[in-house]
Amino acid sequence: MKRRLILCGFVCFLVLINFSCTDTNKYRVIDNLIGQWSLDSISVPINRYQKFQNHKTITFLNKTDFIYEWITDDVGGKFIGKYFILDNPKRGLLTLTFIPDIEIIGADTIRPSYINMDILNSDRKRLQLIDETEWISRGSLPSTKFNKCYIYKKK
Repeated sequence: MKRRLILCGFVCFLVLINFSCTDTNKYRVIDNLIGQWSLDSISVPINRYQKFQNHKTITFLNKTDFIYEWITDDVGGKFIGKYFILDNPKRGLLTLTFIPDIEIIGADTIRPSYINMDILNSDRKRLQLIDETEWISRGSLPSTKFNKCYIYKKK
């Protein structure tokens, strides 16, 4: 009887540990992110993906620091700063937030916008992010909602 009680207690303990750790998914995603990611394709409003012709990379240096670079024809930029991942159960997806450093040029202080995207899918070779919802006006018809999706591939 004593042996059976100990076995039952051990099984209950394992079940509690397994279901009480909700942040394990978040830390697994962070470990997969570290490295350089290049934008491969973007979704378009007609439910398909289009190859991205210009250059856009995100480099996750460690569990908190990032570099975000882009070049579109003759315009480009580079943000360096901190990132974090928010696990809000009411949203259903992990939210990736980039917080670029403030730049001081002469007497001007430039405060770049935060960049927020939801992580739809993530593994060691592919990262799929969703941008905020856009409403596409269709004249006299009701507007259509569209969530732009980005697929990054690890270099």
